[in-house]
Amino acid sequence: MHFRMVRSDAMFSAEPMGIEALAEHIIKYMAHQPGLSRAGILTQFQREYGVDIVAVMEEFEAKAVENGYEPGTTCLEAMSRGMDDLEVVGC
Repeated sequence: MHFRMVRSDAMFSAEPMGIEALAEHIIKYMAHQPGLSRAGILTQFQREYGVDIVAVMEEFEAKAVENGYEPGTTCLEAMSRGMDDLEVVGC
């Protein structure tokens, strides 16, 4: 659920909000797929959002270390901990 909100903000906002979390999540789960790589994913983000995504990601990843995220844990995963136990009503 949270991933969808971040993705929506990143895709439809005039400002590139949330692209760091989105890129991080896509890199973790898709970079191992044939034809995809971290570099390729970042290049695509650069084209789509027009920001220096490599620098943005370096800063974002440094903040994750500062905030004590476990290695290999994405921001979205860290933010959604404990949500698996929540009951979803109306779905």
